[in-house]
Amino acid sequence: MKKMTVRLTFVLAMALAPMVALADVSVGYVDVGRVMEQSPQAQNLSQQLQREFEPAQSEMREYQSRAQELQNRLERDADVMSEDERRDIEREVRDIQRTLQRMQSDLAEDFNARRNEALGSLQRLIMSEVQTYARDNGLDLVVGEGVFYASSQVDITDAVLERLRRRAENDG
Repeated sequence: MKKMTVRLTFVLAMALAPMVALADVSVGYVDVGRVMEQSPQAQNLSQQLQREFEPAQSEMREYQSRAQELQNRLERDADVMSEDERRDIEREVRDIQRTLQRMQSDLAEDFNARRNEALGSLQRLIMSEVQTYARDNGLDLVVGEGVFYASSQVDITDAVLERLRRRAENDG
């Protein structure tokens, strides 16, 4: 009986050991999605991409406008146009539409590549800021994606966002 009691005590001690060890661990949680949406750096990135790709979008709008003008002319004046004139306008509309499709495809590809590059840079900045915050505040572990629950006591998202805001002000 004494051996069984010793074994049971040993098993309970081993089962409780991780809980005792975790009692000294300081943990934080960061909602990375929220930081990616709300940080000034993310908002600046969005505006920067918009400015960067505005000329190409403007050019596409001009092509679309020209195609629409030609299409309207065809519909309005088809009865009084010569066959050659109508065919020339239809060909020009097709050419513009092909050019637009190429432009849209190229723009989407360029935009996605540029956005992915910028998001990678933003993610590295956020990771660095989280690590600095964790070291400065004595955290042993910071978790992010894949968390099912985090109480407000361990949520450091607002603190990280504040650090990013201060950084943006200093960089700005």
